[in-house]
Amino acid sequence: MRSDLPGSDVLARAVQDALDEVALLNEASPTVSWTPIGGWTNAICEAISKRVRVMKAGIECAFGRDREKRADEREWLFDYCALFFEEKSREVRRFVAQALIIGEVEFSDINGLDTDFEKLLIVDSLVCFFAFPGWLKDNVDKTLDDLEKIAKRRQQYAIDRGINRPPIFVLSCYFFPEKQFIHRVVDMVPAV
Repeated sequence: MRSDLPGSDVLARAVQDALDEVALLNEASPTVSWTPIGGWTNAICEAISKRVRVMKAGIECAFGRDREKRADEREWLFDYCALFFEEKSREVRRFVAQALIIGEVEFSDINGLDTDFEKLLIVDSLVCFFAFPGWLKDNVDKTLDDLEKIAKRRQQYAIDRGINRPPIFVLSCYFFPEKQFIHRVVDMVPAV
């Protein structure tokens, strides 16, 4: 990894802090089933973006379907992308140099959790995050356990291929009864 890019651990912390910020918005809500203005995905993506855009010139974020945004700032492939472009000018053809953070937020179709999570397993990103809702503590723990096992298997495949630093997975469940995110950070560092 280029040494001038933000580190994986810094990016993973930014994701957790952003999710916790969105959860704090709910503390003042009198209802348990609160939804942020613009929806969960937009609130989460905005909170992450405001943190990562200031880390280095060339970091651009894409999320949401707002037609007022340029096409390269809207959601494509994943709910959230923080990407590094070496070429800053939009006047020339440019390519993504590195995916920094790729994320999926699933608050509308909780039956599709596996499908959304599986999309993260194919991406070459420094950090992958997955945010989803939960109402029953036993279900939350089981889901996080299952996703963590899969993330660890993905990281081991990366290590076996010789990747120095596999992606960090930030698995976060918004636990409605406590109005907070429960995070699992899966960070497998290869033995030296």
